[in-house]
Amino acid sequence: MFTLGEMLGNFYSSERESKSELRRQDRQQPAHLCRLICSKQFIKLSDMEKKDDNNHHQKDEKRTGNAKRGDPVEPLDVKVPVIFVFGGPGSGKGTQCEKIVQKYGFTHICPGDLLRAEAQSGSDRGEEMNEIMKKGELVPLDILLQLLKEAIKKHLDKAKGFLIDGYPRNVEQGDRFEAEVCKSTNLIYFEVKDETMHARLLKRGLTSGRADDNEETIVKRIKTFHVESEHVLDKYRGIVHKVSAEDDPDKVFASLTPFFDTITKPK
Repeated sequence: MFTLGEMLGNFYSSERESKSELRRQDRQQPAHLCRLICSKQFIKLSDMEKKDDNNHHQKDEKRTGNAKRGDPVEPLDVKVPVIFVFGGPGSGKGTQCEKIVQKYGFTHICPGDLLRAEAQSGSDRGEEMNEIMKKGELVPLDILLQLLKEAIKKHLDKAKGFLIDGYPRNVEQGDRFEAEVCKSTNLIYFEVKDETMHARLLKRGLTSGRADDNEETIVKRIKTFHVESEHVLDKYRGIVHKVSAEDDPDKVFASLTPFFDTITKPK
């Protein structure tokens, strides 16, 4: 048996794996939730599966509360900063998010945490996610976007800003977030050399117990990040704020404070 924490430990698994390889691995260990976040691929259904899917579509809509496919989705009108927190594995995103929350009162939203909580919740949607995983299929991006939208809406009245940690992984995820969830105001890019990320992850692996903190997987995760990062940074180049994350966490945060002082300043 694998814990859900171990599933999400494969968060940065390579999206370059073939579909057949993904199916084989999915039968061996339930890592489907994590693959959603770093993959644009969806397993193609056979004609029989498509027919069955259509027969149960109405039932699924009732269970998940989804709008019908093709219906317009209204994004939220968010008046505070919504910031994508971007960087490779081991760049220190989570650590800096904690510091930003403490000093500026932002709301930290981690997609992996949302997926884990929903799968464990016992809700209809959580059961649907688990059934999808059992069949060796990927959890659709639609579900993650629903969870992100609900998390933002929940804190909308009191939030001073939102940090969307480790999102988007690719341009499509960014496009759909802005069309269906809300507009982003900034993207913070924690820039770190590959060798620094590599060393940090190896060190973390000594105590983390995470299955993906090993030499082979670390190399793949860093490579996967670079495959998509250039496209994401190009798309958001007008709102990107680059930060060197080579130093210790306190120094990195000190370099961030002028930026946050500016965007949180009363207008």
